[in-house]
Amino acid sequence: MSLTEKLIKPTDLPGGDFFSKGAHVLPLDKITGRFENRFDEFFNAGKDLGGYKAEYGDVSLMLLPFPRVPVFIILWAGGYSGSLFPASPGLRSNGSSLTCQ
Repeated sequence: MSLTEKLIKPTDLPGGDFFSKGAHVLPLDKITGRFENRFDEFFNAGKDLGGYKAEYGDVSLMLLPFPRVPVFIILWAGGYSGSLFPASPGLRSNGSSLTCQ
């Protein structure tokens, strides 16, 4: 399987709405609360999980929790003086995961 340039949200996967409802909602807001504007800590925590620096958002990590499907945790900074938007997280996987069978 080859990787694509496109990143997708978990909800884009068949059955992916499972991760956006009820008790199965992914706790991305906790990641933001823990690492908001503390990018070095974010990278160190990611490295401890076997992650690599990625080039999305203000700071991001690529993790490999599944065979052949990278997952990206993306943070957009916020909450500092002059910021127009609050900090926010994102979780994406490589678009090639849509073709995994």
